[in-house]
Amino acid sequence: MKTTYKFLSIFSLIALLALTFATPAQAFDGRTGETVEIKADEVIEDDVYVTATEFTLEGTVKGDLIVFGQTIIINGTVEGDLIAAGQSVIINGTVTDDARIAGAELKISKTASVGGDVVSAGASLETEKGSAIAGELVIGAGQALLDGNVTGDVLAGVGSAGIEWRIRRRRERPGRRPRRRRPAPIHLYATG
Repeated sequence: MKTTYKFLSIFSLIALLALTFATPAQAFDGRTGETVEIKADEVIEDDVYVTATEFTLEGTVKGDLIVFGQTIIINGTVEGDLIAAGQSVIINGTVTDDARIAGAELKISKTASVGGDVVSAGASLETEKGSAIAGELVIGAGQALLDGNVTGDVLAGVGSAGIEWRIRRRRERPGRRPRRRRPAPIHLYATG
């Protein structure tokens, strides 16, 4: 019994010393400053947290990107979630998962692709023709101008909305039964 007690005491002391002097691993990349840019050739293999007046992503983030700033421009790739809040949030690149954006001016440009849902809150949201959202689009805005592709449902609480989507019908082929496709529902809730 005494031998076991001594062994456990020594083992506990060594483990405590090892934990005391071990360097903690950093689980994210944090950046701050007036202007922060992740250049086109830069690949970050972790989550990134940014606070800046102006932020531009040209490179790749292999993780989540959390950004707070005045002007936020996403030209590169986020291989995870995007959480962005600022006066202006513009997505020109690719977000492979969900995007949660908030600000006065929110824009998903014609070259943008979001692999999951988009949840937005702001004064104005614009999705340009050519933009692609693979999941649902949830909007809380004073105005919304929607001209992009949305695969899932659209739920919008807006003061005014402009919707430029076309409903395309497949050509009927002789001898084939036409496919029935359920269109994605659009739920608009106007205030005022």
